Amino acid sequence: MTHGFVPSLDSGWIRPDECEASGVRSVDAIQAHGALLVLREPDLRILCMSRNAGDLLGLGEEVLGRSLADVHGDLAERIHAHLDRPLHRVPQAIRCPAGFAGRAFDVSLHRFRRNELVIELESVAPSPDTSVQVQEMLRGIIASSSCGALCDEVARTLREISGYDRVLIYRLGVDGSGEILAADGDSHLEPAVGRREPGVAAALVSGGLSGANRVRFVGDRDAEAVRLVCAESTIGDPALDLSDCILAAPTPSCRDLLARLEARSALVMPLIVAGRHWGLILCLDSSSRYPAYAMRAVCELVAEAAATRIAALESIERAQVAFCVRSLEQRMIDSIAARGDWTPALFGDPDALLGPVSAQGVALFHDGRTITAGQVPDVQGLRDIVAWLDSLPDAPLIESHCLGGERLDFSAFAPSVCGLMAVPVSRGLGEYLIWLRSGIGGSSSERAMPWTSTDRATGTAIAESVSDVIQQFRAVRLLIAQAQLAQVRSQMEIAEQPLLVAGSDGTILLVSRFMRHLMGEAADPMRRIDDLMPLVVEPSEAGDRLRDLVERQRPWRGELCLKTRDSALSRFMVRADPVFSSPGRVLGYVLIFSDFPGRSVVEEARRRFQEGLEQRRSSIESAIGSGAEGPYRDLLCSIVGNARLAESEVVGGMDQDRIPAVVDGVNDSVARTAELLEHLVRYAGETSKLGGSSKQ
Repeated sequence: MTHGFVPSLDSGWIRPDECEASGVRSVDAIQAHGALLVLREPDLRILCMSRNAGDLLGLGEEVLGRSLADVHGDLAERIHAHLDRPLHRVPQAIRCPAGFAGRAFDVSLHRFRRNELVIELESVAPSPDTSVQVQEMLRGIIASSSCGALCDEVARTLREISGYDRVLIYRLGVDGSGEILAADGDSHLEPAVGRREPGVAAALVSGGLSGANRVRFVGDRDAEAVRLVCAESTIGDPALDLSDCILAAPTPSCRDLLARLEARSALVMPLIVAGRHWGLILCLDSSSRYPAYAMRAVCELVAEAAATRIAALESIERAQVAFCVRSLEQRMIDSIAARGDWTPALFGDPDALLGPVSAQGVALFHDGRTITAGQVPDVQGLRDIVAWLDSLPDAPLIESHCLGGERLDFSAFAPSVCGLMAVPVSRGLGEYLIWLRSGIGGSSSERAMPWTSTDRATGTAIAESVSDVIQQFRAVRLLIAQAQLAQVRSQMEIAEQPLLVAGSDGTILLVSRFMRHLMGEAADPMRRIDDLMPLVVEPSEAGDRLRDLVERQRPWRGELCLKTRDSALSRFMVRADPVFSSPGRVLGYVLIFSDFPGRSVVEEARRRFQEGLEQRRSSIESAIGSGAEGPYRDLLCSIVGNARLAESEVVGGMDQDRIPAVVDGVNDSVARTAELLEHLVRYAGETSKLGGSSKQ
């Protein structure tokens, strides 16, 4: 899985380390295949040499600190002829006899510091003529129309030229792993294409791999390295770093990698595209192999030609990606103009979104919406994937070709969903554009084809375009909302009622103009609902009610006495309500204060009601006392009780301005009821006098 960070590629070759010695020190090691000398220019004084140099050249350790011309004039003379060349870029290779026996050596000259010259000597080995094969390979490289076809051609031909058992071409990931793009080897070997090998960069890529010597080889991973010894005069100098040397000994991590690959020897060439480590070519063999200089040079030439072609192919791919993205952008713009929504442009034609990255499913998460096309998990599965993505460190792109390896429960998605490539469309949580791939061959192996660099570039470009449209759409919504907010705010500020509007945390967002006029200077320092309490005459009950409003979202209806302008006291009816956007999610609170100018009207209506009720009660009781039976007295009590209960409930539960009219209406109803009862009582009395029945 890739999380989008760029690693520091530590050297995979031995770095300096001091060890025991009196007067001399060992600063590095090389493979026993050759010998190495470090000379100081211009006098070519010997600063360091490998311990086997004495056997190969007939030199003893006593030559340390002396000029090479004093101990080996022929070799020094041959070297002098090339010292005016820029040896820090490409090493100069020469063939010359060296040592007292006059053996022929291939000698590589290169500089690794300002005035220090490194000489690497290897025994001459036969090199077959491969010019025809290389020429055919170059034609195949130039004709390649894709990175996959190019890598296949390079792997096949390099195996023929080099004679190694296997050739693997890796595409380096930003996490240091290597994905095998092409492989050519014996038929009995396990298929390797698509496999990702962790730690390839750390094991094989060194800082010097993009420097003078770009080719590395390991002749025998089990062979013992040869240490270097240095003159006493160099002890105070910065430690020597021979990681740029072709003979540098491999690190333990490199040996471990070769062991995992079941290889004893290896030849490594970088694919450096536009100045960056794009990939590696790795030739492997089960036996010891020490490739000659000519062979290594041919392999490096092939690697450089392949890197050049990859740069051209990536430019073509970027142009195709740009065209695809521009088409999507135009469709989104047209969709906004026609429908007011851009998402149909993406998901109306799923192939336009799936095809460029060879995916089987896609899902977009933004603004709480989930839009899908193709093969995707169910809603809960998608939520689990988004939650997992949110838990990862921030990264511009997240990819995996084995979701089941990321979380065990993701294995349930296989084989329809095994690979994932997700790109955030905003910096907020839960907003991604996600592509999904099925398992290789539809199997339940829980592995999908790895995402290529083109897939990543395409996905990133599409997601960036979608992100731009989302932000533009949100900006338009913000401007519309801002205009609507300004209009509504101006309407509320001139409301005829005193009112407060507060946010979900109790912060006051708006105080109406009438409220400010009523409160005077006391309204200015109010920032929260709690700031209302100093103005309340009896704050204890009001404080409890306000806390219930904010903490428990309980509405409040009641009376409140406030200190208004010039410390005057005014009574208000309070209506305080929470405003919800969804169950359990409160947007804020609205407090409306109704003044009591109509309180005297209410009291007058209640007075009229009570007086009228008593008068009618006296009149009916007088009628009852003149001879009516007992049931009429009980009926009178019920009517009076019902009238008083109605009056009490109307006054206690109704808006102030409606109370007088309703009380007067109840009064009229009671008056008519009382009048009917009085008529009934009188009628019953007259009937009794005439000898009729008194039971009505």
